[in-house]
Amino acid sequence: MALKLVEFEVFGKVQHVFMRKHAKIQAKDNNLTGTIRNTSKGTVVGVVCGRTRDVKKFQEWLKKVQATLSGSRVCSVWIAVA
Repeated sequence: MALKLVEFEVFGKVQHVFMRKHAKIQAKDNNLTGTIRNTSKGTVVGVVCGRTRDVKKFQEWLKKVQATLSGSRVCSVWIAVA
């Protein structure tokens, strides 16, 4: 079973729209572990780890966030295989 670790940062209007809450739900639904937090510069950063296929589902969800959150964009996604 291959594991993957993904770090991400979401820019735009991501605070006060329950970004962290929804990311936690999505991670849990995909059997991922990790952490997510607001930053002082107004972004949300996080790390998720799990099976490759589950992480890919989470990444697809991030792309949907990009399209649905007003004025936000997923700017950076760094990937490292664990």
